[in-house]
Amino acid sequence: MATLRTTRELFRQEHGPFPSRQRAWDLSLWSGVTPPGSADSLERLNQLRLVVAFPSDRAGQAPSFRLDRTHPLVEPLTRLFEAERAVCRRSST
Repeated sequence: MATLRTTRELFRQEHGPFPSRQRAWDLSLWSGVTPPGSADSLERLNQLRLVVAFPSDRAGQAPSFRLDRTHPLVEPLTRLFEAERAVCRRSST
């Protein structure tokens, strides 16, 4: 569940008005997943090459991550999360 929430939030941030690299801590604040849970999820997604990791410029700070838009799962997941948002919008009205 943590990986799904982290992935969903990463996609939401990437398609927002100011897409940028995200750290596990930042994603955890928005997704409701613990920081270690987000970090583990991002590491798994990095191993699958769905995200790209960027080491921090400062020693001891966490890396940041960004979607690899060339990955074949990015487009289907984008459509899935957009459909999910559309259903949520319709059900809230």
